Amino acid sequence: GTWVGTGICDLRASVASQQKQLDSLIDKVALLLSSMHSEVLQDLRGAVASPEFEARLAEMRKVGEVLDERLVELRAEAAQVPEGVRMLHVELQRVEERMNCLDDRFTQDFEKTQNLVTESLMSVHDRFTTELEGVIT
Repeated sequence: GTWVGTGICDLRASVASQQKQLDSLIDKVALLLSSMHSEVLQDLRGAVASPEFEARLAEMRKVGEVLDERLVELRAEAAQVPEGVRMLHVELQRVEERMNCLDDRFTQDFEKTQNLVTESLMSVHDRFTTELEGVIT
C-alpha cells in the first residue's frame, strides 16, 4: 500500500530533518571537545615544561609524605584511646569507692557527734533542772 495522504510521509520527512539537525549538532560538539582537548594538552605540556613544575611536584610529594607520617601517628594515638578509656574507667571506680567510704565515715562521725551533742544537752538539762529545783525549794 501507499502511505500518501496518511501523514506518514510528512512524519518521515520531519524525522529525517531532525536527524540531520541532530547529526550536525553532534558534529559541532565533537569539534568543540576536540578543540578543548587540544587546548588542555597544550596547557598541560606548557605546565610540565615550566621550570616551576618539578619544584612544585617535589613540594607536593614532600607534603604527601608529611601527611602520611601524621596519619600514621594519629592512627597510633587512636589505637591507644581504648586503653586510656579503660584506665580512666578503673580510676573512676576507685574514686567512687573512696567517695562511698568517705560518705560512710562521714555518716558515722555525724551520728557520733549527734549522740554526743544530745548527751551533752541532756546533761546540761539535768544539771539545770537540779539547780533550779534547789533554788525553788
